[in-house]
Amino acid sequence: MKLHLLLIIFSITLILVLLVVVESSNDFSSNITRGSSLSTSSNTNNTSYWRSPSGNIAFGFYKLPCSNNYSSSNCTQDRYVVGIWFFNSPTKTLVWTANRNDPPLYAPSSILFTDEGNLILQMADNKDKPLLHDVPEPGLYAVMHDNGNFVLYGSNSRVIWESFDYPTDTILGGQKLQNGDGLISSMTSFNLGYGFYKLSVRQADGLVDIHNMYGSRRIGPFDVVSYGRRQYRRRSPITLNLDITGKLSLVGSDDVVLRTLYEDANLYEKQGGHDGLEVTDGSTNSTVYMYRATLDLYGRFSLCKERIDGGNISDNGNSITLAVWWPYGEWETRQNTGLLVVCITIGIIVVGFACFLIAIFFFNLV
Repeated sequence: MKLHLLLIIFSITLILVLLVVVESSNDFSSNITRGSSLSTSSNTNNTSYWRSPSGNIAFGFYKLPCSNNYSSSNCTQDRYVVGIWFFNSPTKTLVWTANRNDPPLYAPSSILFTDEGNLILQMADNKDKPLLHDVPEPGLYAVMHDNGNFVLYGSNSRVIWESFDYPTDTILGGQKLQNGDGLISSMTSFNLGYGFYKLSVRQADGLVDIHNMYGSRRIGPFDVVSYGRRQYRRRSPITLNLDITGKLSLVGSDDVVLRTLYEDANLYEKQGGHDGLEVTDGSTNSTVYMYRATLDLYGRFSLCKERIDGGNISDNGNSITLAVWWPYGEWETRQNTGLLVVCITIGIIVVGFACFLIAIFFFNLV
């Protein structure tokens, strides 16, 4: 009897140990604690990224593509930036970059969460520097959240730094473009430093526009995402908000929506267990999407819906563009494009019918 009981206790203990080992082998967890580290080197036991609880978002060393002058097979040395990206997406979409104007990183580089509560970047040339800036106090732990926000927590679990407060060229669902912030395009796909274009919100009237930061090319008043109104001044500070349902809007200081720029109301969606959107098809199947609004290197501001759990939305890929604002143009949506096609078709039919009637008229005269 005692032997049987001992075997049962041993079996339960072994199962618990295996579960702990399996859990510890995952490269994503809720809290990133002091003493944790990341590395670009494959010769260490460290991973190169920390993942969110769902595993769909990653923070860490993001490998840059080669330049236009080199194919991937001719890259002599891998280059990295520290960023946040959609880990399971086939395109590995990068949505945030740290210290983007700094030169790229090379192996071996590391990120250390020190015992003093600082995130330190150790570079290949043996130089160290803080990874994050404007951090008011040492961090106790960090979390890569499923909404794409990397957050550093201090005493009493108080937020002391978050990536949502420092956007680069993209805002995600649940993120605000705050007063004084702006989205700045990248120079190229392989050089993520400041490019030519900046999107910002004018606090005097809520004007949302894109302008050339260097003045080499005039953008002018036609490049307006949303025109301002003088009465909005009383609601300052005004933010540009993208919520988790894809609604892009101007919001005043009292959280009142001043103007809706776009709203994706075509799909039935619900917020699932993650901070992204979980879309159900009436069965047990579910899909996780995220909305993002990005200012690309050509100055186009695009609102996209992207599937981040590894699958595709359609045969065309894992993301769809819901709305695009082009320089020298105007805000365009997929619905407007369809309407334009219908109008052109009707116009061709009307003109053709008119020509047919004129031909019959002249034929009768003859």
